[in-house]
Amino acid sequence: MQYRLPTQSFDIVQLYKLIFWYSNEEKKKRSLTYDISRKYIYKIIEVILDKMGYDGKNCLLKLICEIAREPIHGNSMIYQILNTILSPLNGSIDDDYLEAKRAGLQWANCSSCFYKCINFNLLEKFSIYL
Repeated sequence: MQYRLPTQSFDIVQLYKLIFWYSNEEKKKRSLTYDISRKYIYKIIEVILDKMGYDGKNCLLKLICEIAREPIHGNSMIYQILNTILSPLNGSIDDDYLEAKRAGLQWANCSSCFYKCINFNLLEKFSIYL
């Protein structure tokens, strides 16, 4: 079986440096009672998307909306992880993410809601590899 290789490269060293830098910055800000794990993951995804030339925040919001509208189905653990990560919970997350989830649950047109995210469909690109 042949797999398509990604068309855009992202240096793993850059990713490591980015994650390390961001985790150190967040450690300075967080308190023991505040769970930032999802916020931390979202920030990393946004920065990676920005580095790939997309509008990171809007594309992540669009993705959250799409997952809320139609969760990824399949038996793969990757699908379950994506559904879990991209389904924000109330509490320690910004309202923008929760609004994106609500829009998806109400069957809004995610592309129209997050129109600044152009030519980006992670689910379509990702499904090729799974």
